[in-house]
Amino acid sequence: MNELEHILKQLIGHKVTLHYTPHEENEMRETSGILRQVTKNMIHLTIYNSYGEKVEFYLNRHACTLHSIADEGKPKGAF
Repeated sequence: MNELEHILKQLIGHKVTLHYTPHEENEMRETSGILRQVTKNMIHLTIYNSYGEKVEFYLNRHACTLHSIADEGKPKGAF
């Protein structure tokens, strides 16, 4: 397990915000949600879309460059 995986695994169950760029794109993207699982291949978040619907989000770690992770703490209420 590398250092990034170790840090991410400590944040499981926390609300996090990921900043990343998909490969072959220059645009920085941001996704926020509850961190559910981390493997060497993917990051799994539970997010709520603009309609308030719960959505499972999977980020392929081989298809993007992860720039930063912001820990927003353990969620309260709806999550």
